Amino acid sequence: MKLDLKFSQLFYLLGGVFGVISLIYFAFNTIFGLSPIIKSILFILLFFAFLESGYLMKNMSLKVFYLLGIASYLGFVFHLNNVYSLDSNEVFVLLVLSTVLFISLGYFSLEKNISIGNKRLKLLLGITLVSTILLFGFDITGAHPSQSFVPKDQVNLSELNEQNLEVGAGEIEIKNDFFLPRKVKVIDYEVKLFWPSKNGTIGLKIDQFPIYQEKIIKGGETLTLTTNIYIYPGKYNLTQIRKLGAVPIEKVQTFPKKVDEPKILVKPRDT
Repeated sequence: MKLDLKFSQLFYLLGGVFGVISLIYFAFNTIFGLSPIIKSILFILLFFAFLESGYLMKNMSLKVFYLLGIASYLGFVFHLNNVYSLDSNEVFVLLVLSTVLFISLGYFSLEKNISIGNKRLKLLLGITLVSTILLFGFDITGAHPSQSFVPKDQVNLSELNEQNLEVGAGEIEIKNDFFLPRKVKVIDYEVKLFWPSKNGTIGLKIDQFPIYQEKIIKGGETLTLTTNIYIYPGKYNLTQIRKLGAVPIEKVQTFPKKVDEPKILVKPRDT
């Protein structure tokens, strides 16, 4: 089976490949938040589904389906590297296996001229598509991670000094009730220290660290992330802040314009 491609067409094909990769990856990763394992399997199922569809076609659409198949496989490779942070040796093994796979497909389809009956191929395609839909539906309807900030009861600001402006604020708890791993984007929080004064309420912005970006949480696992805060006085006097003493930490949805007592307030950052 000859594709009869001109060299100039390769640029269009490569552009199409990366376009399809971007679309599939965006859908899987951003919209649906699928489990990394489910996502890997779906990429492979799509790869075989497009190859099977291309084999059934006897016209120009053949190229399109093979293009989609290659894009799905490349999406699978990029996904593995992104999620599991493969080292150089693992990337090398993955590339070697990919080389063997595509050379084998080319050899058996061209040199050996292996032919699969349309009836059997349609059955395989049907099984592949049904498996893809069921797996996809199973994942998106499954439990997704929940997360919450669990603050400490209070922090003692009188213990602050010029060499140590860091205090523990609490923990971020992420719970995954799904039996497979999921990748979760950790909520970023805004933190402020409020206290009343003669001129009204003062709100001092506080740095939270470390700022967690994304985490992979195992199936059925509860992940606990320690959260510290860094209280830099800025234009205020450190002695003035230390005099506030033991200050409670509370979760809020919005910061108040006025407080009656010193407190540290934490709210999810607006996106």
